[in-house]
Amino acid sequence: YAVKLGDESFKEACLFVLTGNPKVFKTPANLRDKYRLNRQLDDLIALIDSSKSDVIENAFSYMPKALDFADAYYLTGDRERAKQYANEAIAMLEKKLKESSNDERLFWALSVAYAHAGRINDAISYAKKTVQMVPLQTDAFVIGPFFEDNLFYVYIICGQYDLAMDKIEWLLTIPGY
Repeated sequence: YAVKLGDESFKEACLFVLTGNPKVFKTPANLRDKYRLNRQLDDLIALIDSSKSDVIENAFSYMPKALDFADAYYLTGDRERAKQYANEAIAMLEKKLKESSNDERLFWALSVAYAHAGRINDAISYAKKTVQMVPLQTDAFVIGPFFEDNLFYVYIICGQYDLAMDKIEWLLTIPGY
């Protein structure tokens, strides 16, 4: 997750990309990525649980703690717990969306929450809406590909593997992806 210029976790993420040095994973945001990539899911859940914030928010994403838990439990294979946390996140996100109806970050978060809750049509609809809100023609470097990649992830969670394969094949045609 990229964040506003000057943020320490962004600097560390860039340093890791440039150097490959895993020691840069020391901020909570970067530790989440490290634990996901290394499948250290117990550590990921403990990190989320230790967070004092109910929401991780930056320029590109809005992640309620409940959605973070839903995603982590999905990765462990505990679909029931993922669904429980997803429903909690949905209630929060739908309320927030009423306040900020043009915030693509909320559509992104809702698409993932709906996917974990088993609301396939809503999940795919919101993921596609996010892509329409920030098309690659507008931002082909950071946010556009991030939301396109999210659609791929939503397809996977929803069991739409053919659509996921079509999406990843298309994404791989984008230079620099």
